[in-house]
Amino acid sequence: MRARLLAGICLLFFAQRAVGDNLKTEYGKKNDQAQMISLVVLLSGDAAAAGKPVAVIGAVKFEFEGTQVCLSKEDIRYAVSTNCLWLRVDFAALGATEDQLASFNGEFVLLEGVFDPTDKGPFALQSGALHHVSRLLAWEREVPDRAPESKPDR
Repeated sequence: MRARLLAGICLLFFAQRAVGDNLKTEYGKKNDQAQMISLVVLLSGDAAAAGKPVAVIGAVKFEFEGTQVCLSKEDIRYAVSTNCLWLRVDFAALGATEDQLASFNGEFVLLEGVFDPTDKGPFALQSGALHHVSRLLAWEREVPDRAPESKPDR
């Protein structure tokens, strides 16, 4: 009986460890030089940010000739590429493969890279690019629902 219990506990421990390793939420290292900036500012082609390390939050998609960060999940779903920046990912700096990063598809993340307003992606569809993307952090913050406001009876 003890042997079965011990075996069960060990199995649970190793199964949880294996699942936990697959749920990594951060790749790469924080760049203290990266300035947090709105994706909207970068989409406008802000020349002041050109060539500088930036950090942005947006919804991502990792796929062949479609790797991008967008304002919203709907921009990915409906292929509104002008609301997106092309991503040139530094897989070595991130310590990740494209398959690992694809697990974030359609999710909001924080990315750090160098902004290039002149690179519009492989088909010139995006509004700029982030080069040398060297950090990805799952953005799990959610604004709590507000209580519905009561309306006075009329």
